[in-house]
Amino acid sequence: GNEKLKAGVDKMLPRLLPNEDEDVSVRLPGWVMSVIAVIIPVIVVTVATLVYFRFGRDMRYDTHFRQAEEARAVAISKEDPLAKRTAWEDVLTALDMAEERKVTEDTQLLRTEAEGQIDALLNILRLGFRPAINGLPRGIRIKSIAVNDSEIFILDENNGEVLRAYLAGDGYQFDDSFTCRAGTYGGKSIGQLVEIQILPKANAMSASVLAFDQEGGLIYCGGNAIPQVLYLAQPPVAFKEITAVSLQSNVLYVLDAPSREVWVYGGQGSTFVNLPTAFFSTETPEQMETVVDLSINDTDLYLLFSDGHLATCTYSLLDSVPTRCVNPVKLVDLNPAAGGGNAFGSALFTNIQISEPPDAAILLMAADAQSIFRFSPRSYELINQLKPSSTDEYTLPAIPLTSMATNVNHVLFIAQEDQIYMAIDAP
Repeated sequence: GNEKLKAGVDKMLPRLLPNEDEDVSVRLPGWVMSVIAVIIPVIVVTVATLVYFRFGRDMRYDTHFRQAEEARAVAISKEDPLAKRTAWEDVLTALDMAEERKVTEDTQLLRTEAEGQIDALLNILRLGFRPAINGLPRGIRIKSIAVNDSEIFILDENNGEVLRAYLAGDGYQFDDSFTCRAGTYGGKSIGQLVEIQILPKANAMSASVLAFDQEGGLIYCGGNAIPQVLYLAQPPVAFKEITAVSLQSNVLYVLDAPSREVWVYGGQGSTFVNLPTAFFSTETPEQMETVVDLSINDTDLYLLFSDGHLATCTYSLLDSVPTRCVNPVKLVDLNPAAGGGNAFGSALFTNIQISEPPDAAILLMAADAQSIFRFSPRSYELINQLKPSSTDEYTLPAIPLTSMATNVNHVLFIAQEDQIYMAIDAP
């Protein structure tokens, strides 16, 4: 190419420049030829790139958007709920590929329609979440949250301490004067905090939240109150590591996953200083050492495992009848659009909670999917799925959830790394 270009220039220049001898060709310096050799490929590549981005990407966008429109026509024509759901999912797949080229008003409108249709088919309820706390400090990592009707307590995993925010208007204000962390209080020491629980309003310690260290230390904290420390009575087999707790009706359930046991403490005024009893009198569930969370509803204990499966155990008050467990629990979705299976598919559940009555339900949080699934506490049937709205003023960042909580007013709180969001229209 360079040789042909040089020959052409050699012939062309004599005709453009005055010269006494037209038969003598003009010889270009070597550096000029080097510059030409560099510039010409750059120009060719630049033009080709511009042509691709102007026409090639538009053609691919047109192709995938046309496929999305065709899938929409198929979805509208279907009567069977499962086939209709599958077709609308095909619409989203085609839109994903089209939007890799460019996002347009047409793709956004069609996406909103497809997601709305799928939500209706699978009974997905979209909630409008917004930031909950004003002034929350940076650099924290929220491990868990506990709430009552006017306060939010936050366990910061980075520092092993509890933070507080209080209701102020239609949101919450961070309380920078609140103290609830490892240290020595009244001559009693407590280590880094690993779990928190909301206390009943009437309790002997005049506190709002109870926090735990790994060895059975308890710290009672409240707004404008000096923390107080007590210790759980050690079980017959000493704690290896407290990994989760649940408090109901002044009874405390303490999970020691490495020891494969749940210890039950009866309390007076939310103090738990008496010796505990073992929840499992004989045989414990398989893989008990992998349990990551637990919750209690009357005499039913719910255990959530690291692989996302759920087990339930019913405590027996009779010595002659052992505590019975179902492991794993079969979660079901009777919605026709789920195809006789489930709509939660490969969702990995990482957090469990029982919502407040009268609409008590098992809440299972799928962190990566940013979803909360509500199941019936007895039949384990899916009631509905709660997800953040994608069309509201505020859209959640596309990162996993780290915790959830609800209060008696059915306000749902979710956490992401260093932020908490709230939705006031939760079921």
